[in-house]
Amino acid sequence: MARVYKRKGKKGFTWYVDYTFKGRRIRRALPYVKTRKEAEKVLASILSKIAKKEYLGIEEKEITLEEFTHKYLEYSKTSKSFKTYEMDSIAIKHFLEFMDKKVMLSEITKEDIEEFKIYLIKKGLKPKSINNYCGALRTMFNKAVEWEYIKSSPFKGIKLLRLPPPNWKWITPEEAEKLIHCASPHLKPIIMVALYTGLRKSELLSLRWENIDFHNEVIRIKKTKTRKERFIPVHPRVKKILLELYYNKKSEYVFTYMGKPVKNIKTSFRTAVKRAGLNLRFHDLRHTYASWLVMAGVDIRTIQELLGHASIRMTSRYSHLAPSHLRKAVMKLRDGTNKAQLSVPIGKVPELQGVK
Repeated sequence: MARVYKRKGKKGFTWYVDYTFKGRRIRRALPYVKTRKEAEKVLASILSKIAKKEYLGIEEKEITLEEFTHKYLEYSKTSKSFKTYEMDSIAIKHFLEFMDKKVMLSEITKEDIEEFKIYLIKKGLKPKSINNYCGALRTMFNKAVEWEYIKSSPFKGIKLLRLPPPNWKWITPEEAEKLIHCASPHLKPIIMVALYTGLRKSELLSLRWENIDFHNEVIRIKKTKTRKERFIPVHPRVKKILLELYYNKKSEYVFTYMGKPVKNIKTSFRTAVKRAGLNLRFHDLRHTYASWLVMAGVDIRTIQELLGHASIRMTSRYSHLAPSHLRKAVMKLRDGTNKAQLSVPIGKVPELQGVK
């Protein structure tokens, strides 16, 4: 027998559905259902889904959401980077707070996912964070399909939230010169290499001498965000800095402070930014690298490879910084009188003046 009922808790009344699935009685909370009619609609959807599977003879492994997330986190911990594992853990924590832990994995619906997004919005989370968590959960449910616990993912067809325009900055060569001048001695080379390689902070601080090929003038990045190895050409200024550090090296790591690898530059970078009278994050140095390349006329596909972006869409954010490049393309058109084509020369990569 299936029914709906409500029960009073610490946060007021909550509606529940009560039904039987494969001989097992299931009571499930519906935290965002406000009326009996809505609760009955959810119950009808669940019963319809169960009936359809029985009619079609679809078999799915019996496992609760709590049991599966425990199994999945074990897999994530051993198969993914620590940063990705942390994201999975946080996303699952939010989902378990919203959903009934004892609900069968196969019973989770698209409606549940849409309500989960609303739940995160009401908690005050930003759209980007919500999309990140939903992305992590989407991957989890895809793995559940692969492991044959469910036939299809409830995330299939679910759209992510619209994001506001990216809030990123880039600095001019003059501002970069000022920032380097205001930085502490151990931070100066880190900033310089960041400006001329576009490496992420984590990639810079984990850089080892074995990753530097002075003969071929490239930096080899093994542990990347996209898990794809990439090679960054070494700018002459970067080569000079790296050679100076190499001849005075005291560690297998490139960037050190008092003989030990630099692990955190948050305070020192914040101090340098304040002294220089700027307003930016360390990651904006990566944006600066990309912006300088675009303004020099380097094509987006090449910049994508240098930055290690998984999608050209991410790199295209910088395309608006190349007005001269776009103008040159437009000026290739001839008018009706066959006048000579106009051309706009492309400049060189900006260099830091006065920095040795």
